Amino acid sequence: MDLRELLSTIATTYDRELGQQAPAARLLRGAGEVLERYVPLGYLVKGSSGQSTTAFVPWIAVFDPDETDSATHGMYVVYLFAADMRSVSLTLLQGSEDLRKVIKGDALGDLAGQAGAIRRAMDPNLITDLDERVTLVAPKRVQRPKYYEAGTIIAKRYEIADLPADQRLADDLLRFLRLCEHGIDCRRQLALSDPGAIATGERYQPPAAEGFKSKDDSEHEQTIAARKIIKSRKHETLVNTFNDHLRDRGFTTASPHPRDLTATRDGQDWLIEAKVLRRGDAVQATRGALAQLYWYRHVHYTEPRTVRLLALFNEPVGDLCLDVLHANDVQAVWAEQGTWAGTATALTDGLC
Repeated sequence: MDLRELLSTIATTYDRELGQQAPAARLLRGAGEVLERYVPLGYLVKGSSGQSTTAFVPWIAVFDPDETDSATHGMYVVYLFAADMRSVSLTLLQGSEDLRKVIKGDALGDLAGQAGAIRRAMDPNLITDLDERVTLVAPKRVQRPKYYEAGTIIAKRYEIADLPADQRLADDLLRFLRLCEHGIDCRRQLALSDPGAIATGERYQPPAAEGFKSKDDSEHEQTIAARKIIKSRKHETLVNTFNDHLRDRGFTTASPHPRDLTATRDGQDWLIEAKVLRRGDAVQATRGALAQLYWYRHVHYTEPRTVRLLALFNEPVGDLCLDVLHANDVQAVWAEQGTWAGTATALTDGLC
């Protein structure tokens, strides 16, 4: 099942009267199995048809775990199905439940005001063709859809009877994930420059790992020469997932501080630097990987030239970046559509 079929099937078969065990409700809960091929490695996908009672407006959300892992708080990308199931809107949304605890008075109005402030702070060239609001046609007595509508920053509406091709849907989803990163940056700037525009509750803080070797995917801090380096949850998910992949292929792996990963098989050592693309910036990620690989190899190995170098990415970086890496004798592996892809040497040497 592809993304287009998933959205269409849910919309055309969803029936609140059938409850949580209905096929559409199960599809919503299992949406991650489909969307994992469409989102960069490290993002979280959750679908919901409600909890005790079936929702008028079911949804499928994609969370950046460095921002949030819940629909109750933070900013995230979500497909909101209209109550009449005639349309679905790809939406950049603010979680409202935690905000409602800190917003006094007209929570809907303040939530909409905050959405508008963030939208106005975003680069207009990136969002001119998008909608500023969604209409979910839920019964007036139902409150939650009103908060979805008020919390919408930008959206793109699709008519179920005229869904675009799957590739177009995939491109739009990736675009919104980039816009989410942009929106988060804008919200942070607003909180500093215009504090009254942003209501900030206490943000969820995942538990800190005890030392770097734990490699769990909760955000944690390393202190290196009195300088703190933040390792994001997406970064650790990337490292952990690739580590498991290498072990399955017979490599012996380790994570000696401050290197992300090392791997050995058949007497050949590999030094691996993992990078998560921020706002799709493959150039910055490639430059960072290249610099750190050469630095760590020079500093941490007695015979540096015997160690091969591998740049690991959570999504494709494009031909130009691969050419630069190849020119510097650095191989590359990246996550793509739920699997690993890589350069020819990486493939030959069993890294992907």
